[in-house]
Amino acid sequence: MYISHNRWDPLAPYTSARDTARDWCRLGADVELWTNEQPPFLNKMDINILLPQFVDGERSMAWVSDRFNGLPTNSNCAAIQAE
Repeated sequence: MYISHNRWDPLAPYTSARDTARDWCRLGADVELWTNEQPPFLNKMDINILLPQFVDGERSMAWVSDRFNGLPTNSNCAAIQAE
C-alpha cells in the first residue's frame, strides 16, 4: 500500500494518514508512507491539499508502474511505527 500525504494539509490532517499507515502495518500490510514536506503555502486557500498531486504525481505513478512490473516494494513500516 502506498500513502502519500502532505504534512501541512489543512483539510486532512497528517496524523490521520500516519495513523492509518500504522494500523495497516500492525495488521501485517506492506505499507510505504511518503511524507510530502512542502511547507504551508497560502494555507487559507487550501493549496497544500492540492500540491501533492502535482509534486508527488511522478513518484506515485512510478510506484504503481513498479508493482505492475513485479518489482518489490520498499515498506517503511519500521520507520512509521517509530515516528
